[in-house]
Amino acid sequence: MASPSPSPQKKRKGTSSGSRDRLSDLPDALLGHVLSFLPKKEAGRAAGLSRRWRDVFCNVHAVSFGERPGARATDWTTFYHEAEEKKSCSAALLDDVCSTLLCRRRSAEHHVPLRSFRFAFNRCHHWNFVHVDQWLSYVLRHGNQELHLDLCFKIAPICDDKAVDSGTDNTDDEDESSKLRRRWVYVLPKRLFTCRVVRTLCVAYCRLKLPAAVNLPLHETLSITAPHSDGGRSIQRLISGCPRLVNLTLEAVHR
Repeated sequence: MASPSPSPQKKRKGTSSGSRDRLSDLPDALLGHVLSFLPKKEAGRAAGLSRRWRDVFCNVHAVSFGERPGARATDWTTFYHEAEEKKSCSAALLDDVCSTLLCRRRSAEHHVPLRSFRFAFNRCHHWNFVHVDQWLSYVLRHGNQELHLDLCFKIAPICDDKAVDSGTDNTDDEDESSKLRRRWVYVLPKRLFTCRVVRTLCVAYCRLKLPAAVNLPLHETLSITAPHSDGGRSIQRLISGCPRLVNLTLEAVHR
């Protein structure tokens, strides 16, 4: 007498390889590498698919977030002038970057070193500087072998004269308005210019304040856009500290 054929449910269970989630079986490091090429918000949503994927986001080696260019007049009204609790106009960007780095910090035993870190503010105001300090401190500590940085503190046309601050730091008769503008310009941390793993550095609308000795032995690509000028001396010193420099781009640099 013929034995009864297995039910469709049991048959599917016995041949589950056809519907098996092979992607989740890949190593965390490989999955993190794949997610590194997705927009970070999509990569973050992928991390919420299941418990298996929660720690995968910590293996993403590239962090990149940016705002869209546009006028900020309505944002000032919404977030500051008419708000009971005053907030930064860049609150969404701050939350995205902070939550991403916090996710990596929570899984410090498993995450991979950062290879790329990028942000672009529509306009970075002085109350955001403390967050940027924390980001760069974390990134410089967790870079390994190579690190690519793209730090944009303002999105503006290069040819816009109003967007470029041509004031210097060394004039004896510097007026109060110039001093005030300086306080509103982010100053890059000195340790950035002695981080031996930095290979790419692209900065826009910030101030270079170099240490006594610049040491960037692996640095190959340098791009500086509209820096707060000191007559070009900082740029000359920075270039001198990059013995392997291959690509150099200077935009809206005033002497």
